[in-house]
Amino acid sequence: MTDTAKKTWPAMSIAEATAQLTAPGARLEMDTVTIRGIPTRVWKNCPPTNREVFLAGRMFGEREFLIYKDDRCTYESFARATLKLAAQLQRDGVEKGDRVAIIMRNLPEWVVAFYAAELVGAIVTPLNAWWTGPELEYGLVDSGSNVAFVDSERLERIANVVVRQQVEVDALVLREHRQGRGFSASRSVAAEEVAVGPLADAVARLGN
Repeated sequence: MTDTAKKTWPAMSIAEATAQLTAPGARLEMDTVTIRGIPTRVWKNCPPTNREVFLAGRMFGEREFLIYKDDRCTYESFARATLKLAAQLQRDGVEKGDRVAIIMRNLPEWVVAFYAAELVGAIVTPLNAWWTGPELEYGLVDSGSNVAFVDSERLERIANVVVRQQVEVDALVLREHRQGRGFSASRSVAAEEVAVGPLADAVARLGN
């Protein structure tokens, strides 16, 4: 870095940058609105809820939205998969205010599970995929989740938790399903109904 660059770095403070980005007329302009009786600072030009974010995404149709290795998913196929999974959650009895845990690596299915739960009014409870079995056990029990979206690695870690704690958790297995030890005693949803394997297969199965 040259002496001149050193003298001009940083170009502005964080406070100055924030003031510019959120100024009246700027794209990230801030406003104060009342939410459930509480004055809350919000971004004026952003969608007010995740429902509006989801609906806005459908306007991009067949443009690519999710990319993971060789998998590709368009905005529209993502939307169809999400709506199909949301409908299944409703059929399974998930209601507004229920806790739905997501325990998996950063897979494209994570986003589908998140929005599906949000669309039915559930409270999404992301649990750290790096946690050990006992840590995941605590998270499931303490959060009161009655549905958990998991990948096969996390399924193996929580398999005995459901039986030992007698926690009624429906395990919706996404990607690389292998039956976990001890899960035969739980109310595990049939994996073939919701497992999504590679993302391309997921959207074909859930989105059509």
